[in-house]
Amino acid sequence: MPQDDLRDAAMTVGNLAAGTADRGAGSAGDLADLRVTAAGSEQKQQLEALLDGAQLVGRANILKKGAAFIGALEFENGFVKGIAAVVVQFLFHGVYGLLYLAQAGKSLYNHDNAGTGRKQMLFPGKGVLQVAIRMVGLDLDGTLFNSKKELTAHTCAVLAAAARKGVAVVPATGRPRIGLPQALLAIPGIRYAVVSNGAAVCDLCTGERLYTDCMPLDAAVDILRRTRTLEVVQGAFIGDWGYMEEIGRQRIRALDLVAAMQEYLISSRKIVPDLPAYVAQRGEAPEKVVINFLKTPDGKARFREETVAVVRQYPEVSFVSGGVGNIEIIHKSAGKGSALLKLGELLGIGRTEIMAVGDSENDLDMIEKAGLGVAMANGGEIVKAHADVLTGSNDDDGAAAAVEAYVLDMR
Repeated sequence: MPQDDLRDAAMTVGNLAAGTADRGAGSAGDLADLRVTAAGSEQKQQLEALLDGAQLVGRANILKKGAAFIGALEFENGFVKGIAAVVVQFLFHGVYGLLYLAQAGKSLYNHDNAGTGRKQMLFPGKGVLQVAIRMVGLDLDGTLFNSKKELTAHTCAVLAAAARKGVAVVPATGRPRIGLPQALLAIPGIRYAVVSNGAAVCDLCTGERLYTDCMPLDAAVDILRRTRTLEVVQGAFIGDWGYMEEIGRQRIRALDLVAAMQEYLISSRKIVPDLPAYVAQRGEAPEKVVINFLKTPDGKARFREETVAVVRQYPEVSFVSGGVGNIEIIHKSAGKGSALLKLGELLGIGRTEIMAVGDSENDLDMIEKAGLGVAMANGGEIVKAHADVLTGSNDDDGAAAAVEAYVLDMR
């Protein structure tokens, strides 16, 4: 719903509630403004949830106005005042109000009695009510793939069922497009992919890049040049492929990675004699620069600190870890979450209709920005802390279980 329309709805219906709250919280329009600013306080989160939740019943304008009306009230005693607001809405809107009363009332009660910390919601997600999921962003390594880097038959069947339902099933990976496995591409209905940690969105049918957010060329070349003398494995992603030097290919065998992951690194990279010189001469800004580290005898990543010290001198880029022993460098505004939102915008799918599933630091952006963020049981603690819900591990088809629960409604 456009911001101006949302504000107008809150003003129109909110005027009916003048004086209802025990203490004034400003005009309904002022409170509606909370919906279109960054969520921070509990009140903002409640307001956002209630406004988004109105989409549950046919996206009727009556319900959207009713949600704005509810959001225009103070929620210090959220259950009492929330129910009072819904009752007023019921008197105005009859059967629509009755249906919304049943949903909103139960959810508000759950909210008020959940205490602090992660809340148990009737409708899970970043708020009291959860709309139908229309897009699922799924990390690959550590999420869809098990520890052997395999896609199980059950996971493939679940993703195919979601696609048949009309849901956009979107691989969201740090890999380049060429690194997407054939077993995944063979699943009917998978058309789009987020690659290079969100630096690009690809149409897998046409090969077209629908969106890119590449690194500045000069910064990429400088970082590659300054870390080239270190005993690391460098890579640069440009277009569909990754590029590396022969010495890097040889070092891959010494990386602490399962054989399948080593094979992926080798098969998805083209060899060039001098990587920074090649990138500079080619003149195309890379989507991503990745640096893998060999291990010291005591298990630490060699030259990681030195590499990070170099990267931090370039404020126009950011870096995350996509797994054990590497850093992945992208433009500071790029991320899997930003890419999913952009694809959603192109497909007419809103943030609250997007679910994201991941396990690693490079999944945080989409887990935080999606309407429903799901962390794998094998994921890092920081990922679990930022997720809305947890699912099983990648060795227990945890990603498939999340899709079954929140997309196929098999809870």
